[in-house]
Amino acid sequence: MTTVSLGHFLFFAHLVHIVIVALYQVKPARLATFVMPTVNPAILVWARETAGLTRQEAVRKIGIGDSRDTTAVDKLAALERGDKDPTRPVLLKMVRQYRRPLLTFYLPSRRVRGTGAPTSVRFLGRNPAR
Repeated sequence: MTTVSLGHFLFFAHLVHIVIVALYQVKPARLATFVMPTVNPAILVWARETAGLTRQEAVRKIGIGDSRDTTAVDKLAALERGDKDPTRPVLLKMVRQYRRPLLTFYLPSRRVRGTGAPTSVRFLGRNPAR
């Protein structure tokens, strides 16, 4: 395993910054205003419900604990309402317990079965019943 010194890492990060500015002609001030995507709260509810978990069961499986002023169920409810964003470790636990890919939680809406691309490309352009 190769170790990288802090100096090499900073040099590489600066080089990437220069390339992004040059290729995409982005002003350096705009790079600092990049906004990370947020988790869709409606998807959190949908993923938990399709996993067959109540809020109480989800809290126990994910490992969200009570705090002095808030219960664990209230914390999960706040995440599902969109009042708070889940931390990365909590989100990764949700991924495992709800059995969904991480990308699912960032989608604008859940995909409805039967829409989108066909399941088999063998029948494109012709009737499979023939």
